[in-house]
Amino acid sequence: MRARMLLIGTLAFSFVVAPFAFAQTPAPPPDLASADWSVGAPHSLAKDPPANEAVWNFMIHFWGDAWIEQGKLCSFQFVDLRHSGELSLVTIYDWDGGGNCNDLTIFDKSPAGVEGFDYGGGPPLDDQVKDLLQDLSSDGHMELAVRSFDMTERENAWPSVYAWTGGDYTNVSSQYPRYYQDWLASTKKELASLESERESLAHATPAPSAGNGFVMAVPFHSGPGPAPSPSVFPMQPEQPEVAPDVEAVWRHEIDAKEAQVAKIERFLGSKDAGMLDAIRWANSDDPRERTLAAQVFTQMSTSEALRYEQTLSRDADPEVAKLASRKVKYWGEDDPYDAPAFVRVTPDHPRAF
Repeated sequence: MRARMLLIGTLAFSFVVAPFAFAQTPAPPPDLASADWSVGAPHSLAKDPPANEAVWNFMIHFWGDAWIEQGKLCSFQFVDLRHSGELSLVTIYDWDGGGNCNDLTIFDKSPAGVEGFDYGGGPPLDDQVKDLLQDLSSDGHMELAVRSFDMTERENAWPSVYAWTGGDYTNVSSQYPRYYQDWLASTKKELASLESERESLAHATPAPSAGNGFVMAVPFHSGPGPAPSPSVFPMQPEQPEVAPDVEAVWRHEIDAKEAQVAKIERFLGSKDAGMLDAIRWANSDDPRERTLAAQVFTQMSTSEALRYEQTLSRDADPEVAKLASRKVKYWGEDDPYDAPAFVRVTPDHPRAF
């Protein structure tokens, strides 16, 4: 009888506690495909973002490709990129498990479903989405400023600004000269720092001297009387020279930064910026400098630049000649400021959102 009363009491307690416990359990966030992506949603995806795992599962489902399951999500952010009151999901990720954050895709949701805009350039140099988002007009609206790794130019990777223009994410770099003026000032500081570091290296350590570090000076003597005693002075240390291989590395980094500065200046309207440097590189004994010259001349597209490019196309170094010949062949066709495009994509599997 006592056991029966205890059981009844326990059951009664459980009925009292269970609803309370259920009421205290937070409801799980909705699946991203069916969630409200609006800026003013009760559960704001911008202010209270979902877990990485939820976003990654959403992307795996969107792409429907077994390869992406081997990759990883590097960073993401929900932001009102379209300035429409609807959030966009900006993601940087590793597609196939290679270990690099090489891919950039923007996802947008509409009544028709989810669509993506896949960046068609090289790997973005920044692996954090927050570093791509900038309010360039100081109006509270974000734009994307993307720098991608260019296998040809390497250090001269060019940043491009993208914004929603009604049907696509488009290169709108020319609308933001102030951004490039600021970037020019920053790049010049980097150049000055490189030159200062190189100068410090050249004077870092005095060259070792032979003997005990002293030199004896014997005064000139002629005529009668005893000769004066010789004087002993500390030997002045010689200023060392940077080793040729080290100097070449520093020179190459400085040259690349100078080329970057000139490219920004040309974009801002200084047509012949960097011409004298390019001529100097074209006449260098270092094939790497002549390679850089071949890249810079084609960015200028002037008749004088073409003459130098034609000369480099006959360079003694086969790699320099090959590069310059290709530049001459397609002269005028390459726009150095032509940014990669964002390509519209939709789920390529039957299970659409």
